[in-house]
Amino acid sequence: MERIEHFSHPHWLTKCVIKAYDEEVKCFACMKRCLNQFYSCNQCQFFLHEECANLHTELPAHPLHPVHPLTLAPTAYYIGSVYCHACDKRCFGFTFRCEQCDFDLDIDCALKSINPSVKDQFQHFSHDHTLVLEQVIAQEKEAWCQACNKRCSSNTYTCSLCKFFLHKSCAELKRELRHWQHKEHNLELCTSSVYEGRAWCNLCGRSVCGFVYHCEICRFDLDVECSLQSPPTLETRVQEQEIDHFSHKHPLTLREERQDDVVTCAACSDNCSSSQIYGCEECGYFLHESCAKLPLEMKHLDHEEHPLKLQVAVFSDCDICKKRIKGFTYSCEQCDFNLDIECARMPSIGPGMAKQVKDVKMKISGHDHVLTRSAKREEEGVVCSVCEKPCCGLIYVCEGCGFFLDEGCAKCQHFFHPLHELTLQHIDSEVCCSACEKKCRGFTFSCRECKFHLDVACALITENIHHFSHGHSLKPTKMELNCKCLACNQSFSDSSQIYGCEECNYFLHESCAKLPLERKHPYHGSHPLKLRVASYNYCDFCGERIQGFAYCCYQCDFNLDMKCVEMPSISSETMKKVEEMKIGNFAHHHELTGSMKSKGNIVFCSACKKKCTGLTYACDCKDCSFFLHKGCAELPKEYAHFFHPGHRLNLQNSDSKVFCGACKENFHGFTFSCKECKFHLDVACAMMAENLNHGEHIHHLCHGHPLRRTKREFKGQCLACYRSRSDFGEIYGCDHCDRWVHISCTELPQNVKHFRHDFRKCDGELTLEAKLALKDGQGKKCEACHCVCRGSVLYHCKLCNYAFDVECALMPTETPEGAQTKFFPAGHGHPLQLCSTKEDTKFRSCSVCDNPCFDPTYQCTKCEVFIVHKSCIELPQIIPKPSHHEHSMKLLKKSRFTCAACRKSSSGFIYDCNTCSSFSLHIGCMNVKPIINYSDHRHYLGFFENIHEKVSCRTCDRGILPCSSKETEMETENKQGLFRCVRCDYNLHLLCGPLPCLMESDNHKHVLQLEDKFIEDDSGKYYCDACEKKRDPEKCVYKCSQENCPYVAHFECMKPEVLRLLKGEQKEVELRTLGAKRIYGKVMIEVQDPTQIALKNEEQASDRSREQDIWTLDNLLDAFIQDEQTKLPGTFQILKKEMIGTGHASFWKRLQGSGGIAKVSPYSQQTFTQFMDWREPGKENLEFSTIFFENEELVEVERYTVIRSLAPILKQLLKKRGDISTDSELNLKSKSLIFNLLCGAISSMSTTQVNELSETLLRDWWSQVMMAKHAGFKIQFALDHLDEIFQAHFALRAEETQNHWLKELEDQIRACHLSSKNQAAKAEELTQMSRQYEEAAEASLKQELLEKAKAFQGKTAGSGLL
Repeated sequence: MERIEHFSHPHWLTKCVIKAYDEEVKCFACMKRCLNQFYSCNQCQFFLHEECANLHTELPAHPLHPVHPLTLAPTAYYIGSVYCHACDKRCFGFTFRCEQCDFDLDIDCALKSINPSVKDQFQHFSHDHTLVLEQVIAQEKEAWCQACNKRCSSNTYTCSLCKFFLHKSCAELKRELRHWQHKEHNLELCTSSVYEGRAWCNLCGRSVCGFVYHCEICRFDLDVECSLQSPPTLETRVQEQEIDHFSHKHPLTLREERQDDVVTCAACSDNCSSSQIYGCEECGYFLHESCAKLPLEMKHLDHEEHPLKLQVAVFSDCDICKKRIKGFTYSCEQCDFNLDIECARMPSIGPGMAKQVKDVKMKISGHDHVLTRSAKREEEGVVCSVCEKPCCGLIYVCEGCGFFLDEGCAKCQHFFHPLHELTLQHIDSEVCCSACEKKCRGFTFSCRECKFHLDVACALITENIHHFSHGHSLKPTKMELNCKCLACNQSFSDSSQIYGCEECNYFLHESCAKLPLERKHPYHGSHPLKLRVASYNYCDFCGERIQGFAYCCYQCDFNLDMKCVEMPSISSETMKKVEEMKIGNFAHHHELTGSMKSKGNIVFCSACKKKCTGLTYACDCKDCSFFLHKGCAELPKEYAHFFHPGHRLNLQNSDSKVFCGACKENFHGFTFSCKECKFHLDVACAMMAENLNHGEHIHHLCHGHPLRRTKREFKGQCLACYRSRSDFGEIYGCDHCDRWVHISCTELPQNVKHFRHDFRKCDGELTLEAKLALKDGQGKKCEACHCVCRGSVLYHCKLCNYAFDVECALMPTETPEGAQTKFFPAGHGHPLQLCSTKEDTKFRSCSVCDNPCFDPTYQCTKCEVFIVHKSCIELPQIIPKPSHHEHSMKLLKKSRFTCAACRKSSSGFIYDCNTCSSFSLHIGCMNVKPIINYSDHRHYLGFFENIHEKVSCRTCDRGILPCSSKETEMETENKQGLFRCVRCDYNLHLLCGPLPCLMESDNHKHVLQLEDKFIEDDSGKYYCDACEKKRDPEKCVYKCSQENCPYVAHFECMKPEVLRLLKGEQKEVELRTLGAKRIYGKVMIEVQDPTQIALKNEEQASDRSREQDIWTLDNLLDAFIQDEQTKLPGTFQILKKEMIGTGHASFWKRLQGSGGIAKVSPYSQQTFTQFMDWREPGKENLEFSTIFFENEELVEVERYTVIRSLAPILKQLLKKRGDISTDSELNLKSKSLIFNLLCGAISSMSTTQVNELSETLLRDWWSQVMMAKHAGFKIQFALDHLDEIFQAHFALRAEETQNHWLKELEDQIRACHLSSKNQAAKAEELTQMSRQYEEAAEASLKQELLEKAKAFQGKTAGSGLL
């Protein structure tokens, strides 16, 4: 048979063939089932596919990791879990690995990426790695193009390593472009914004997400979509199937009108009933074919002075029919003349039309004569006698009386009374207007049948309008007394006409609702200004922060508020008043003076870092360059922000860059910050919370900006649950950050329960919180899936610090109906469902015991890889008295451990001792019961089939070899199992230990008895009757107990039966050893282990001791360990650091630069802040030291037990401060241990002078006091005292260090001057450095700290503490 040696296995591998389909053989390299030829090690059940065995052991330059070669290795060699960097799945078999970069690829991904069939590769300037073209992208895959920010579905260049995607069309975009919108210069393709914030497209006005075409000279930007637009034209494309129209940004496609379609033409507002229409299906935008081909310019007889241009109407009335124009209009901006499409198509009212017009007559109530329809021009100055507004075009006239009636006033079909048409009437008595409820007389529009009246002003108000600033339509409504116009931020007067959405409490003045969407202003003549809802903008005229609407130019970052847009210029009187304005600001030490900054004065606000124009506060000192917008100067000192509800945020000036929690960008300037949580918001993001569009926007913990309800497509996952968008219905999104959240996720419950949290028996609640609100929120791991919590929010328990991401927290409540579900809180945080593995082609192992899985099993539907036997899911969580150990053991999962029984090092589920830090048992080893009563050992023995570490036999002193060892054939005979006492590490070879004296065999009808050796005759040839092979007569055999029966079987043939008996399948089996000195034993039915009896006696003695209140430090520690598991998880790790020190390097040594001299002054704020942060405990995984718990005499002080030498300190502490442990949830013993730590620190302080302090001692004091704080003690007084000590110590060391450094510099300067070589430049450099040290020292900080040190002069560190 063919045999090979493989680097991954210590034994020879033999080539085999699958004999039966149901044979379970799994390749250890790729973890797939072996279906044909394979290599195997029958001794260890190790298998490899033939192709996996022949893999190259090194890939020199892999496309996904070309920097270093990748080496093939099994994951069993690594510590912890290994994940493939290409597919993000966990690797269970072999991987190609770069040890230097900690980079892994599983076999499938490694071979797939170097497959020679993949030919279409591309190197794009925007990405470092080679991109591979994928023809089809799976629908469930989240793939978004980095260039255009749209979803990728096909023909996409991808980098699977970085999750980078580019449409093929986007990858082929030109690096430079000359666009029709910007003909002056070429536009350069950039991968991101060149500004500090986002770029804004100058064509569509939206923020750019992705690549941008940019002109550095003009600061002009185009997003990818707009860069592809052609110039506005109505020339048809190929066969006129598609056109570009000025009114819409996307191409319009010609299509047949279907009967089931109900669409409206955007030009004339009529239903599209013609056979063909042009439309954009994506946006729901449609035009009649005739409307799409309207001429862009026309001349009309009613306005002969100028040509009329086709435009989209914005709050315009037709100058002929006087009706509000909906859709397109022919307009003359110069004369403010507008015609709707219908009137523009009609022939003008010329001389030939006069007779036709005059043939129409009517009679109205309130006028005695018949009115004749006539045509009047605007220049005739005719005023309607009813509404008193100028009228022209078709009107009704009484020539004799001079009575004129606008055609729009002649009759009225009003939305407020849709049942009947309203007629114009003249009423002499007062009636009440049904709209505004005010008294009116004279002309009214009335319905006699319903007794309904509208005064003329209310009747002429048009029906609902759609406004760009709000998602719902706005309708004329009654005045709301307690609200303001959201456009101009002014209150409504009694006479105000209002448009509003009562559902959202959103109201606008009629004049504000009809503001032009675009206008020019003399203060900014270069570009027109567009009407927008202000985000966080300052008016470039008055300098105040804009609340409401603003006229903006995104290209120039220019903004005007509603009041300033009507002001043409600034008067000299105003300028004088501005210059007399003086203020002070916390961020600057000089007085600030008011000034007006024009567009040419390029200065930036020191608070928000935006350009200052208009009213600006400035420092007159030329060296300062400090400017503030008027609005930034008036920011509140404190602010309660929804994104950080735990604390109020304080306004501060951040000189160095800080991370804004809302926009996720670095920022320096004014921030609203929480020092305790190290949380920051830049002023723009913080103030966005005040600019809500009611009903459309909400605040939510998942994002720091207001979220708008929309149907827009966003990339990425939901901020809360991190799931993808399942449909394109409504969501809440942030247009500024391009982030979104499901509507259902904004309604998440505030508190939830989770079985894994309940398993801890913690009294706290899991509460929905923002990750940024927690100190360690960004790296917080979910206790269910053990991955970093996804999304921006999580469920967190403040008491035990447990956290769950949203999806995992809600999984227990989302179990499918009818599913058989169980929980496994000790090892997995998701519900497990009962499933079948019969149809599963993959080889599955139980995640708990690692044995093959057969029905029935429970599986996690989310993780897929977590599958558990039904028996394993029912394992007890805690075993109070295990067979192999004297302490209770708990079921848990470890990343690395060594089993105390079989000595195998691995990872996974184990039973672990809470008291002994290194005692753990595999699940299988825990089930091996010590059932053999052996008279030569005081404990019962268990039988183990193998061991993974070499041990010595207590009888023959020879080694018992591990199962994976390569040894000679003679030595491998010893590997037949062993007897073992785990507690004592007592081991016996199988043949050195007790064997069954009598046994039954399926191969023989009589009972067989053990014989040390057997020679039946003098022939010299002896055979085994079981296998009919030769046997050694000097070796033990099992012989038939009947005298007349010659049946003999050597031990190897009977070994399976022997092992079955030693494992306890038959009870009360008598045993004995081989040899002259026989030692007897027995396989017991009920184990009466003397150790258990001894343990019981110890417990009883402990109970008696407890009754007598005799405690030791060991008792206190044991109690604390048990207590912290439920009340203070993780605190034991802190305690271990306090017991043996944290091992930090010296702060002052770390501060030194090259040559032993630091680059910053020790008296700088930066150095002081670093020193105060340095005192926090380290995070090294240190083992616990028992030296601290040497036996010392304990005494009781007011029910607490402490070392005798610390008793006076505890008495004084309790007398002065009272019982500071009342708020702690720990038990009495645990509190006593904390008091020992705390009093030990106070004792040390009382005997140590401040000028004699070491860094180690300082840190130890801080750690011990912090331990008390973690335990819930009222310890703030000690922390404040330690702060004083730290500052005093810093002052002494900083003074000493700075003097030392300056002396070093002086010596080096002197050496340069004395040197024979030309060292003048070096000497000058050192002199400059010395001067910088002295100047960098902050005088105020130095004085303050030296005063602290002076206060402790001649005193101990504990002075004033008690």
